[in-house]
Amino acid sequence: MYKVVNDETGPIAEMSPILPDHPRQKNANKRQVFIQVIFLKVGEIDTVKECFTVDACVKSRWREPSFDGKVELARKQKDIVWDNYWQPKLYIDNTVGEPKEMISRSLYFDDDRKAYFVEQRRIKGTFLENLELSEFPFDTQDMSLTIISERSMDKVELEVDPYEPSAINKQSFVDEQEWNLYSFVEASKDVCSLLNSGSSRERHSRIAFKCRAARRFGFYMWNICFVMDKYILSSMTILVFVCCWHAIVYAAIEMGGVKSTVVFWVDKWILVALGILYFAAHVAFFLFMYFSVGVKRKENESDDRKHVARIKSQYTAA
Repeated sequence: MYKVVNDETGPIAEMSPILPDHPRQKNANKRQVFIQVIFLKVGEIDTVKECFTVDACVKSRWREPSFDGKVELARKQKDIVWDNYWQPKLYIDNTVGEPKEMISRSLYFDDDRKAYFVEQRRIKGTFLENLELSEFPFDTQDMSLTIISERSMDKVELEVDPYEPSAINKQSFVDEQEWNLYSFVEASKDVCSLLNSGSSRERHSRIAFKCRAARRFGFYMWNICFVMDKYILSSMTILVFVCCWHAIVYAAIEMGGVKSTVVFWVDKWILVALGILYFAAHVAFFLFMYFSVGVKRKENESDDRKHVARIKSQYTAA
């Protein structure tokens, strides 16, 4: 296999070996662009502003038939004017402000002397994310990079790289004390509608790469014991009922309109009913936490183990 890397700014990261057989395009009128994302450093997760910071490398590659068989360009890559050739025109959709970007382009040939262009985009900045806080402090949050092409779906289709899986560097995670970062990266494809220069809408291919972090609820033990709103509100509601009932009983005895024996038995059964209600509220609360939080965390841990096993099997096969 022939391979050469070129760029004015130099390569961003070392490229891993690329398997020669790529999926064939279903439509010859548009190009497939295969994308891999490496989360190099995940920074602070801001649940108030619903954003997070990340340093990532987005690697995309596509076929360039005009270079097929021209392996002599391996030593003349500096003469290539990259802007003169087809580009997918990718951009990150959920950025906040102007992130720092550094782009590197390269050319390589497979064993059949077919040419591929590779673009590596080092991006560092703040990104928007819809964070779900309904399960705080047992919540799990997704952090995604959403990649879109400026070209319509008639010209380009974004695909997950089938040979080079996306990954994440857990060692450089900033909020390790507060969050547990999983090692797998999920990818999902869909289609979005965007306005073009003619004020009409076009369908564009979109792909999102997500890493996931679960909040370490031990870090929020204080919140669990003292500031957990759902638990405290339900307990305070039952306490209010008890206080109101005691006031009614006292008023009934003082006014003398109700016999004390009747008041005693009614009071006894009301307290039993409130005790059952209090116990049932606790059971419902813990069942809710188990099924809504515990099951989800077990699924994430299972995905994490599968991802690690898949990576190990790929390196073993290589």
